[in-house]
Amino acid sequence: MNLDDIKLWVFDFDGVMTDNRVWVDENGKESVACNRLDGFGIGLIKKAGKEVMVLSTEPNPIVMHRCTKLKLPCIH
Repeated sequence: MNLDDIKLWVFDFDGVMTDNRVWVDENGKESVACNRLDGFGIGLIKKAGKEVMVLSTEPNPIVMHRCTKLKLPCIH
């Protein structure tokens, strides 16, 4: 098998599209840091004709917001 055989790329969000850190404020609101280069890399995968999606076990609005911005389907 080689990379050309892969039709669908499925990523987790935490630790893949973030550096796996989370900031929590005094009210419990969470924030994460994302790298804009993720969007560039995802664009390259899509340009190669592959499908990309995020599969996350944590139903977090941060995940959905970032996936929406990158035009990625996301399943919690």
